[in-house]
Amino acid sequence: MSLAFEFARGEVDSRKFASTLNGLCLENVASLESMLQQALGIPTELSGFLAQKLGPYLVSMYAFAAAYKIYARAAADAQLARDRRIAIERLANEAVGQLQRQRAEMEGFVDTYLLNRLEPFQEGLSAASRAILDNDDDAYIAANNKLWDIFGRESQYENAKEFDDLILSEEVFRL
Repeated sequence: MSLAFEFARGEVDSRKFASTLNGLCLENVASLESMLQQALGIPTELSGFLAQKLGPYLVSMYAFAAAYKIYARAAADAQLARDRRIAIERLANEAVGQLQRQRAEMEGFVDTYLLNRLEPFQEGLSAASRAILDNDDDAYIAANNKLWDIFGRESQYENAKEFDDLILSEEVFRL
């Protein structure tokens, strides 16, 4: 049986396979002849003839049975591989679907976050620009504080007088 597996895996070439089978057949002709004599009760001359003629057929049947087992195992392995591939594809499709849902959700969060930050930021910049054009220090400071709030920071002053007091004090001025 191992010879058939070695031949199927390409470890043994066809010449060696055939010569080994032929050797097996010739080695076992006597055993086959005695089995035919005992089992069928036929004379020696006839059993010798049958053993020599049937021996190659029996070896061929053995080789066919071994090849069948190899192909049957390969077919079962192929089915297992196919089932595994289908399971992996299903899991991959589920993961891709989940990633697509998460991406859509993330894009919604980003859009909402940017919209909630962009409009107040634009309003703060517009208010600061108007305050500069109007030469209004308190309006500029209020617009600047609005921008600081957007970025999660807190201003040290609320108007021009508090700014002047901060600059004249020993307190550290933070940007």
